[in-house]
Amino acid sequence: MAKLEEIISDESQYSEKQRAVMAISIAAHLINENYEAVLAPFNLTVHQYQVLRVLLKAYPDSLSVQQIRGNIHDHKSDVPRLIMRLQKLGFAKQQKPKGGVKAYRISLTEHGYDTLDRIARQMDLKKPVSNITNEEAKQLNRLLLKIMKPFIEE
Repeated sequence: MAKLEEIISDESQYSEKQRAVMAISIAAHLINENYEAVLAPFNLTVHQYQVLRVLLKAYPDSLSVQQIRGNIHDHKSDVPRLIMRLQKLGFAKQQKPKGGVKAYRISLTEHGYDTLDRIARQMDLKKPVSNITNEEAKQLNRLLLKIMKPFIEE
C-alpha cells in the first residue's frame, strides 16, 4: 500500500485532480475485488449480483428485461445473458407473459432470495468507509455525485 500512497501523493507528476481520479479508480477496484471474493462461493459475478439486487427490490413481483436493465449500474451488460445464468443457478425464473404481451417477466426465486440473505450477512458494506466519519461520508457522496453527473446526464 505504500506504493499506492506514493502515487496518490506525488505532486510532481500528477495534478490534484488526476490523483483524485486515480484514487477513485483504485478504491473502486479494491471494493469490487472484495465483492468478487464474497460472491465467488455462490458462483456469482458482480453483474449477476446487481441483477439479483434489482429483482429483490421487486420481490415477489417480476420485472421485464428492460426494467432490470434500467436499474443496474452497468447499462452495457448483456442482461438477457445474465438472467439466463441466474436461471441456471436457480436464483431467478422466467414467467410467461400474460394477455398476449410478448415480453417475458423475470422474478427472484425463493432460493435466490435466501442466497441474497446469506450474501448480505457476509458482505460488509461498511468496511470501505469504516475509517471515515458520517460527515465525511456525506461529503464524499456529494463529491462523487458531482463527479458522476457528466456521465449520467444525457
